[in-house]
Amino acid sequence: MLTRLCGVLPEARILTGLSLPQLARVIAGARYFLGNSSGPLHLAALAGTPHVGLYPQNRVDAPARWRTLPSEGSPAEFREYLLAPQFPKNCVKCERERCPYFNCVASLTAEEVRGALRSWGNLPKRVGGNASIRASGG
Repeated sequence: MLTRLCGVLPEARILTGLSLPQLARVIAGARYFLGNSSGPLHLAALAGTPHVGLYPQNRVDAPARWRTLPSEGSPAEFREYLLAPQFPKNCVKCERERCPYFNCVASLTAEEVRGALRSWGNLPKRVGGNASIRASGG
């Protein structure tokens, strides 16, 4: 899914195989960070890097529970940049393949991600371009 979304975001790169210190340096120097609800997303928040988090709909993993800490310059509402799909289902915990909406996070669109990036206020109104996807060894 990140590969699909990065294809429509400028200067996007997917990096793998980094040590924790390397990852922290890359995130701290990044223009923005896009990722799922994970440790690297929280590193981005701690570094003050504009970030967009992708969360599933269920309450166990929801942004209201696992949101990143606000930093200087972060949007007023965490729901502006921490995205979760909204289906007509009360998800307590993910039912995986038994759910008619599985994989719900994949329903998030590039336009929703662009809007979330713009909520940080430091990106141009029109976000687009070709992505550069690279794998990097540790």
